[in-house]
Amino acid sequence: MKAALILLAVAATAAAGEPTDDEARVEQLIHRPTTTAAKPAPPAPARSRAAPPPETALVGQRVRVRTTDRGFYAGTLLSADAAQVTLRIDLPGRALSYALPRGGIAAIEAAP
Repeated sequence: MKAALILLAVAATAAAGEPTDDEARVEQLIHRPTTTAAKPAPPAPARSRAAPPPETALVGQRVRVRTTDRGFYAGTLLSADAAQVTLRIDLPGRALSYALPRGGIAAIEAAP
């Protein structure tokens, strides 16, 4: 009886020491070197300080602005520089001056 218990204990410790297929696969995935690195985004084209943004031709006109997160703004373009675009948005009873950061703008177009 003691021999059977000892044999059973030895078999249990031997089985517990060996990783299962799932455990071995997880270890491989965790310690596997990455083969493809994420490519950094290409740098934005540099604007010279002398050249104004192309949207400055639209200052004072009605425009539509689409943002990178699918936002949409319509208003009168008050100013446009390298850092931000400022719109005047007319609402019933008041007008808002709204500044959008340049990095968040996908497109600016003249409103019909």
